[in-house]
Amino acid sequence: MERLQNLMIILFCSMLSVNTFAYSKELNGFTYGITQDSNGYIYVATHDGGYRLDGTHKLQLSTLFQLPEKWLEDVRYLENKNLLILAYGDEGIKVVDLNSNKVFSYQEKPCLRLGIHDNLISCRNGTELNSWLVKDRSLQSYNLFPDETEVHALSDGYIYTDKGLFRIKNNKYKLVSEFLSDTVRMTSNKHGVLVWQNKTLTFYGPHDTKVSIEWPTLPKTLLLGESEAFIENNGLVQQVALFDLRVFSTINNSNASTIRRIFLDTDNNTWLVKSNGYSVYSDTFKTRHLPIASDYNIKISSENGTFIGTEKGVFKKSDTDYSILGNPSSYGYVVTDLDTYQNSLLISSVKGLYRYEFDTKRLEKIYDKYVVATHVEQSLAYIATSYDGLVSYDGSQVKEIADINAVMDEKEVIQVDVIEDVLYVGTASGFLTKNRQGEISKYADQTPNISGFEKLNEEIYISSFGSGLYKFTNDKLQRVPGPSTISELKAVKGSLYIGTNNGLYRSDGHNTELVPNTLGLNITANSMHDSHTEVHFGSQIGVNQIELNRSNKVERVFVSSIVTEGLSTFKNAFNKHELVQIKLATNQFTDVTFYQYSLDGRSWHDAKAGTIAVHNFEPDTYTVFYRARYRSSEWSAPHEITLKISGKWYETKLAITVFWITLLLIILGLSAVFTLILRANHRVHDRLKLLYNQTNVQELLTKVLKAKGSFSSGDANNYADGLVYIDEVLDTLVPVAHNTATLGNRTLIQGIKALEACFKYEAPSTAIEIVLSTSHNASLSNKLEVDVYSVVYHALSNAVKHGKASNIQVNIEQLQGYLHLSVKDDGQGFSLKKQVLEFGLGIYTMRQVAAAYKSKLKIKSGNKGSEVSIVFPILDLPETPKKSSFRQHA
Repeated sequence: MERLQNLMIILFCSMLSVNTFAYSKELNGFTYGITQDSNGYIYVATHDGGYRLDGTHKLQLSTLFQLPEKWLEDVRYLENKNLLILAYGDEGIKVVDLNSNKVFSYQEKPCLRLGIHDNLISCRNGTELNSWLVKDRSLQSYNLFPDETEVHALSDGYIYTDKGLFRIKNNKYKLVSEFLSDTVRMTSNKHGVLVWQNKTLTFYGPHDTKVSIEWPTLPKTLLLGESEAFIENNGLVQQVALFDLRVFSTINNSNASTIRRIFLDTDNNTWLVKSNGYSVYSDTFKTRHLPIASDYNIKISSENGTFIGTEKGVFKKSDTDYSILGNPSSYGYVVTDLDTYQNSLLISSVKGLYRYEFDTKRLEKIYDKYVVATHVEQSLAYIATSYDGLVSYDGSQVKEIADINAVMDEKEVIQVDVIEDVLYVGTASGFLTKNRQGEISKYADQTPNISGFEKLNEEIYISSFGSGLYKFTNDKLQRVPGPSTISELKAVKGSLYIGTNNGLYRSDGHNTELVPNTLGLNITANSMHDSHTEVHFGSQIGVNQIELNRSNKVERVFVSSIVTEGLSTFKNAFNKHELVQIKLATNQFTDVTFYQYSLDGRSWHDAKAGTIAVHNFEPDTYTVFYRARYRSSEWSAPHEITLKISGKWYETKLAITVFWITLLLIILGLSAVFTLILRANHRVHDRLKLLYNQTNVQELLTKVLKAKGSFSSGDANNYADGLVYIDEVLDTLVPVAHNTATLGNRTLIQGIKALEACFKYEAPSTAIEIVLSTSHNASLSNKLEVDVYSVVYHALSNAVKHGKASNIQVNIEQLQGYLHLSVKDDGQGFSLKKQVLEFGLGIYTMRQVAAAYKSKLKIKSGNKGSEVSIVFPILDLPETPKKSSFRQHA
């Protein structure tokens, strides 16, 4: 019993700590006027310029339109012109054309409050009234009332003046009431006007109908709906029916912030606009106002009526009122459970269990101790008690369930239920089960304060007040993420509804989420019931209901705005270096929305806070796909937006592609050139190798020895044989000599003269001029002379053999420590391709010689001839490099 009392104390204390339970947002500055356009955007007036809300983002109007960040007193929407009307106090009126997003200013007169009457705009500044007619996109001043008229209140279609209440139609006024008051609150729509004056609330309806009721408290604001009105009353918002102005429901504004405006959006959600923010209440969530204040409320409906158990007894609801059932002092004021049983109502309370007969209206005591909960299974009612454990009632008598109670450590039962012929009993220290064979299993000390048992998708779930939700599988408990302080559990249409001390939650057995608009509610134990379309439950504010059948799928997701450099833009072309933020929205204000985007329609990424950030994208045209879902819905169909990203010409995709293709071609070209150069080198070496392999040195030596023998024999007849041997040797050595250059023991001058004589013999039609100028004091090293001779030889050979030159000039000149060599001819020249890729032994040798001296072989060639030149250093000569193979053979 002590544990149960502690549990009730915890529930009571948690109820005292309740905060707001609506979907709330904060805005900078004090909020005043509020309106909604045909696209579903909400506009709120604040002291720093106002905001546009889309359910996900709040954007200052100054970032969307060319509007000042100044005190915005009021804002209204003229639907038939798609105009946004804004009152800026002393700065007058500004009009935003939402078709073109252009702003028009009218600063003739100050404006604090706005009223719309068809195409007539009225503005109140103190008691002064100014009006304008809207024509096209301009405002024309219009005198609606005489200048001396004092205005005390203003709303759409109605104006309250010092002459009475007037209705405005066709730009004319008609008296509705002459009743006058200094303090007035007024709200109107097409159905009529609701006026508070002199502690009286009056509704002037169609066809001159009028309903009045005393209302002592001055409301800070009020709003007229279709069939009901919303009235602020000491921090609460009460709903009254228009036919009698009696309160039937209350919205609990636990936030102490002053309510400045009440607003209904196009989805029929209720907005409480406060000093520094707003709260939105979904129309899927409703609260039934009770005749008394009660922290614990349980509703049950049957064919015999609707009954509500409270802390002050049981009430029966009629069409228009509530009546107390019997004498609460006899059956206990605090009702803990209600259940129907055999054409009667079972009332559980702190005093016991009572049976109320519907037909006879007789109230009978069944059990006289604290009853926590009941469960009716066919003709048997199970009763969870605080002192006697689990007992049953069969319609005639109460019996102890002995086998269950025998295994209990304490006779304190908190919850009882039957699921598929298995009896579940929750206690303060654990739970027990009893199957159809009568076998009892005890699960004590696993989790305390068991508050509920439910089956969902073939799984059993067990809740605890303090330990949370568990899945019960194979005699083991597995914790399910979610709230820990659970007062009740109910499976409805594939979901678990979880009542807690701080809101109603919904779970699919894996993921748990808060039901919108229920944050802060302390759900009454044993109060949850369901119909085909609704879930009903009690809380500290009355009896509540959640609508089930409404579609929770995102019907519309769109790009709310595109922001770059802090300003909203309506273009879709950007520079790659700009930070572009694509704002997504659904205009859903009562549920959390999740967004994703994709660049290919397959790989999706989260768009955090509904924003897609685009920065440093490569210049191109992109199709961005996006989609949305609510917390418990599927993803919407994807939508798309096209973005054009530009950059410098070299940052374009085409330029980058051309660059990489060019680079690839260069690499391939260089690779090809390198390959051809290697092949040319291989050809030179292969040629020399072939030439040397074809030269049989041993055979040449034998022929030389035979020639020597013939010449030394003294016989003139043998001289002819010796000459034959010499000719055969020459025939073999001449090709080799033509591919190599050997100076031998001769000096450079001797070698040059020999070359001149040789080429004059081989090419008699070619004129060769050799100019050799060296210092007499400087001696050339043998190596340098050999290399100079080699270059001259190959240059001459190429000019004669390949260039077909008629004139060749050889210049060898010594200047200041360098020896300058050039060979110039007037032949047919040779191409760069021949020089680089298809060179022979001559060019190869000359390059090798130049490289040995860290010099460069320069070749100039054209249609008029060629010139080959090398500069040799005479002083500080490099060490003799290792001779190549062909020089070794030379």
